[in-house]
Amino acid sequence: MNTTQDYERAIYNLLDGIHGKYKKWAIKANLKYRTSIQLNIIPGRKYDKIVRDNSVWGFVVKENGTHRGVVVKVGDVLKAAHWKQPAKYVRGSIFESGDEWYNWTGPEYLFQRKARLSERARASIYKEEPDVEVDNK
Repeated sequence: MNTTQDYERAIYNLLDGIHGKYKKWAIKANLKYRTSIQLNIIPGRKYDKIVRDNSVWGFVVKENGTHRGVVVKVGDVLKAAHWKQPAKYVRGSIFESGDEWYNWTGPEYLFQRKARLSERARASIYKEEPDVEVDNK
């Protein structure tokens, strides 16, 4: 079980990762005048909203439950549908060790995330049959 301290540490690690990805992009894009972005956390009842400058970066789930019929867990990250509401499906988790599921612009779209997952993981998450040939002898 993740504690409140683990949650806070993980969300601030996410913010650091977003800053890092933006800085890499800004250097690559040769933006000399702006190499950082402003990120804020706006607490809500069910989600913490992460705001980048004046737009919603995404939402982080604060308590286990369901969102529009999909089971969500503490720390799951949802893309923004609009300013007040997250999109339906989970895009990643602040407790994941990697950072490939998000960019400085927001959590990845599902098709991008799906393409990066291994076949077995994709099958378990998206309830697909893995593309494995079975020898029926």
